[in-house]
Amino acid sequence: MSDQDLDKILFNEELIFLDLDMDNKEELLKFMSEKLHARKYVKKSFAENLIKREHAYPTGLKANSIGLAIPHTDAEHVEKSCIAVSVLKRPIDFIAAGSFEDLVEINIVVLLALKDPNHQLVLLQNLVDLIQNEEVLRTIINSNNKKGVADIINKNLLNKI
Repeated sequence: MSDQDLDKILFNEELIFLDLDMDNKEELLKFMSEKLHARKYVKKSFAENLIKREHAYPTGLKANSIGLAIPHTDAEHVEKSCIAVSVLKRPIDFIAAGSFEDLVEINIVVLLALKDPNHQLVLLQNLVDLIQNEEVLRTIINSNNKKGVADIINKNLLNKI
């Protein structure tokens, strides 16, 4: 993937949501989708399709004591490619990837809104690598500023593309 392709995936501090207090994954995914829709990154249809896809193909992952979810949906619901990150005040349950019943407590959500499906595979591979680094995940959870989280994501996710 070239640097030009990377430039097409927007990630900045306005797409980071810290210390969120949500009751469930649907509430969280609606919140994140609404924020992206308000900024014209996704279509109105994004939220509903994101939630449907998360039910059909769960994305919860757990490494050691930290849970990370990677919700995403089809490119037809995306206006401009972007990545949004939410760090939760308290974990919420997602279904584990590859399961339809095993629950995983999630602390961090990395939402992918991508127009090019090829980007999705590369980013998912990098996210799987990221979740194996508990030190980096703990730094994200403990960060109290968006710039710190943005720097970590850029270094450990986007700069590997």
